[in-house]
Amino acid sequence: MKLDKIGLINWANLPNREYEFDARLNLITGHSAAGKTTILDAVQTVMTAAKRGLFQYNPGQDETKQHSQKKETRSLASYVLGCDDGRYSRPDGAYCHLIAVFRPDAPGERTETLTAIVSVSARLEKSGTKMTAKEDVQHFALVKGDALTCDHFMVDEGSRKTIVPPERVKEHFKKYYPEIGVQVCSGKEDYLVHLYGALQGKEVCNRTEAKNSAKQISKFMAYKPMDTGLDEFVREEVLEENDMSKDVQRVAGMMKSIFDMEQDAQSINGAITDLEAMHSSSTSLIKHRIRESLHRYESKKREEARLQREYLGHNETRTTKRQQMSDAKNKADELRRASERLTNRLITLKAQAKGIDVLQEKDRLERQINELQSRIAILGAAVIQADQVRHQQRKIADSGLQALSLPEAKPPSGSLEQWQSVFAHAIEQDGWDSNSIQQWLQNSSTDDISQARIDARQTDAAYADMAYLFHSAKDEIDKTFYAIQGRKDNLDEQALALGKEIDKLENAGQITLPRHVESMVHLINQQLPQANASVLCDHIEIKDPAWQLAIEGFMGGNRFVILVDEDYERDALALLKREADALARRKISSSNAVIQGRKARRDSEGRTPPSDSVFHLLEFTHPTAEAYVKGSIGNVVTVYDDNVLTQTPRGITQDGKASGGYKMYSVKMSEEELVFGQNARELALLAKKNRLASLEEEQTEVDRQFRNAAFWRKSVDGCRSPQIEAGLKDVETALKEEMRFKEELDSLDLSDAEDLERNIEQTKTSSQEVNRQFEEESNRVAVLKSECEQLSGVIDRLSNQKDQAGADVEDEEVGLRRMMKYWPAIDVDEELQAIDAASDENTASLFYFETPYLKRTMTSTRTLQEASREFNLKKVRQRAVDVSGYFSVNTNEDDIESVIHEFTLLTDLFRQVDNLLYQFRNDILAKHEHDLANMSKEFQDIFVNEICYKMVNAIRDGKDRLEMLNRRLQHIKFGDDRYKFTSEMVPKYDDYLRFFKEVTDSDFNDVLLVDSELSPEGKQIFERIRNLLISEDPDRSLVELNRITDYRNYRSYDILKIVDDKEISLKSYGTGSGAQMETPSYVIKAAALSSALKFDQQAQSLRMVLIDESFAKLDDSRSKKVLDYLCTNLGLQVIFVAPNKSSSIYYDQVNLKYDVSKSYVPEKVGELSTRVYVHTAWLKKDAINGLYDREKQFVSNRAENGELDFLEGLDASV
Repeated sequence: MKLDKIGLINWANLPNREYEFDARLNLITGHSAAGKTTILDAVQTVMTAAKRGLFQYNPGQDETKQHSQKKETRSLASYVLGCDDGRYSRPDGAYCHLIAVFRPDAPGERTETLTAIVSVSARLEKSGTKMTAKEDVQHFALVKGDALTCDHFMVDEGSRKTIVPPERVKEHFKKYYPEIGVQVCSGKEDYLVHLYGALQGKEVCNRTEAKNSAKQISKFMAYKPMDTGLDEFVREEVLEENDMSKDVQRVAGMMKSIFDMEQDAQSINGAITDLEAMHSSSTSLIKHRIRESLHRYESKKREEARLQREYLGHNETRTTKRQQMSDAKNKADELRRASERLTNRLITLKAQAKGIDVLQEKDRLERQINELQSRIAILGAAVIQADQVRHQQRKIADSGLQALSLPEAKPPSGSLEQWQSVFAHAIEQDGWDSNSIQQWLQNSSTDDISQARIDARQTDAAYADMAYLFHSAKDEIDKTFYAIQGRKDNLDEQALALGKEIDKLENAGQITLPRHVESMVHLINQQLPQANASVLCDHIEIKDPAWQLAIEGFMGGNRFVILVDEDYERDALALLKREADALARRKISSSNAVIQGRKARRDSEGRTPPSDSVFHLLEFTHPTAEAYVKGSIGNVVTVYDDNVLTQTPRGITQDGKASGGYKMYSVKMSEEELVFGQNARELALLAKKNRLASLEEEQTEVDRQFRNAAFWRKSVDGCRSPQIEAGLKDVETALKEEMRFKEELDSLDLSDAEDLERNIEQTKTSSQEVNRQFEEESNRVAVLKSECEQLSGVIDRLSNQKDQAGADVEDEEVGLRRMMKYWPAIDVDEELQAIDAASDENTASLFYFETPYLKRTMTSTRTLQEASREFNLKKVRQRAVDVSGYFSVNTNEDDIESVIHEFTLLTDLFRQVDNLLYQFRNDILAKHEHDLANMSKEFQDIFVNEICYKMVNAIRDGKDRLEMLNRRLQHIKFGDDRYKFTSEMVPKYDDYLRFFKEVTDSDFNDVLLVDSELSPEGKQIFERIRNLLISEDPDRSLVELNRITDYRNYRSYDILKIVDDKEISLKSYGTGSGAQMETPSYVIKAAALSSALKFDQQAQSLRMVLIDESFAKLDDSRSKKVLDYLCTNLGLQVIFVAPNKSSSIYYDQVNLKYDVSKSYVPEKVGELSTRVYVHTAWLKKDAINGLYDREKQFVSNRAENGELDFLEGLDASV
């Protein structure tokens, strides 16, 4: 079968017509870029269906030297639209039909005429600023028994003809040519198997055979010179490509899936590790909380028992005291009666004495003396008190003088020298010794006291001056004192609050929320426990610490917006509104806000923040938090230059400059205020500790100032004149009167009343003794009564405390029992009974802890936080643990309800973790391992069968193909020369071939390849291949894998030229002139083509080759010999292209010549200003040969006559 003609409609810029071909040798010639190769590409399109990998639109050897900037890569669509240097003759789209007619040409061919049809429509599509040719429709069909023409694809419409659209070809033939049977193919592959089957006299051939035939035709046409060497020539032009790229990609995909599954398994195991850490830490926290609650119960129970013991002990003591008081009362009554008897007797004796005048005078003087002595004692006490005041003033003066002597000391008012002078004068005038004033008064005479009054007057005056100075500065002293006191109180309050924040952050890992936020979250969790209220800052981690301050400063108060479960958003909003109204009535503003979680998530779906958005610097542990941040600041970008910031709608720099809303501003945030993530907590803790240290230093200084100010203020209130001189004057006067009365008493004569006086004195002494005893017993009764009353008060207080303690114990027990509902593993009755017994017996505590609960649980809390954060960040199987409820709650350790709420959240968290751990261990991991095993087995089956077996077979088949070609080449001579192939293994591929053979020779059964007993070398090769299959650079690794799986690379090839039974290696011999390699290449390619098309194996086959400007390296003689070899020796139809400058040498061989030219025309053809013309010429070989012979004879005669001798000189000069 040979190509009789091809009809072209809208193919490139060639005229629409039929182009006939001679059965032997056809030449297409013309100038460069005229369109010579275009005719061959039309035939190639028919023979390959323009199927990817089978065809190659080759611009020709001469055209490859052109470098037009507008040159477009040729495509089927560009041919349909008539593309020429980027412009189109049919820019509005077009229908194209290629109609190739094949006829039998050799005896024995049974096939009838065959017409192959390729129909295509195309259009221009704008891609950016460039117009690109795009195919719309492709149709393929065959017609057996009829030779179709271009007219069959045209429809007369009055005065013009229109082209049948490709999709309506079948319908068109049914309507206009019903006698012609059109076989429409379902696609390119279907077309090729029917085309090549029909060319072989069969209905169809197999797909591989069809593809190989099409590819060999295209290869022969798109000839590549052997510049790259013999190895490349044999691999590309002789050996069939065994394309395993799809198998490689499939295996690579499976291995990546296995690798991903292995990585996933590691992730699952990592998740299990995190869950186990959470499980252990939450269990520990639960046990700690239970033990803490039992400790609280035991403490309350022991307190109740202690109070009970004290209550009973005090009751017993009160009973004893009451008995002692009764005994003391009885004794006091007896002494009272005895005193009454002695008093009556004394009255009788005194009545007798009243009748004696001297005794009456004595009695009067003694009374006067006693009154004066009492008065002197009182006056002395006043002097002592005044001396104490003096001592206080002396201390004020000493302290004041000392305070003013310090560096940078300042007085309350006035000048420093004035105050120092007053203090120094007071000290100078104060010569009193306060330790001996009482003794001095007892031992001093009136003269001593008179002299002391002079000194006292000077002391009083000095301290009066000091008091005046203080009182004149009182307002300034008070002002300074209250200012420093306010500053001190403020610092103390700050340090106390900061210390609590540090304890909370360091021990519990909890940040201190703004008070209004904390109270709102507590209120929501209290009234809507299922809402799981938390704060945004609990769910965000900043990945780059350098942006921490800037991002948190930009978000500001929005860091503390509240998250709730989306089903409770409306209820939470109602609570927030109610609380805001209550605060407004108290004239307090509230800035609390609840996130619209459902809306935020819905709006953020499908929204991708810019690559430089701050959003990408954050990690989230809550989907609502992620959606809120994406929606609110997702369009805020990171900026590194202030100039860029001026043009950025919303941006922020690391140093806190920001833009938004057509304004620029700065954001400020101290490290203490940081709340996003663990890094923020660490920075905040350090900053808070540093500020606390600074506060403590400031406190030390303010305390010093406060002590100084307090001294001055206390001195103002306590500074006055002691008035010692006035007191001494009164004492002196009283002493002088006492001396006068004593002198009068000593002058009385009492001799006549001595017996009566003695009797009175004895009775008086007895009465005094009895009264003393009575007073003692009465005092004892009073003391005992007071003690009993005190004991009654203590007992009443203990009773109340005991009752309260009992109530507290009951509350703790109720709380414990409520807690144990969430953790029934503990036998609460047994624990409580043990505590009750230990408390009653006052034995050692069962639950005693020296450290507070928060410190004891710090490690477990931190582990739970870190493990949950790691688990949630990994998002394994999109599972997450919601720890926001537990970590957002602020537990009041003194409030049982708060403790129970925290315990409920903790046990819920434990069960959540326990359930996930069970799923991951027993469901996800087990299923994953099962899937991994199945995938690994499937991979092994495909790898062994589709890679290893195919490679072993392909390498063997490649060798067999060369041997088969050698057998063919034994019968093919080019002149006197024959050729044959030789090959040898390339050493670097030996390991791979041994590995493939080792795998195919082994029986793995159920043993996975990775676990099999491969040789060490085999394992090494498999690991190398595995690493390529899972490489992160897939393009590069696929190139390497395709190299390894290309069997043609495993051998090094040579072609031997056999001359007179002598073999010459072309690798050595052919390294000189390129032409030395070209001749054998055509012989070998022809042998390969004959193998593909089978025209030397069966009577019927396609016997046609296409050649596109492939003789550039051959001289005229060789190229003509090659053509003659193809046409005469092999009997092939040759259609070849040659440029004008070298085409004339073939005129004596060629039967048909097409001359293609391109000329400018006045009227544009579409976008083109040129038109292509094709001239057909059937050549008379006899006449041309005669002319050729005469020309040769003419040149020969001139040479003999010496007319060409100048050429020898010319050669010499050169």
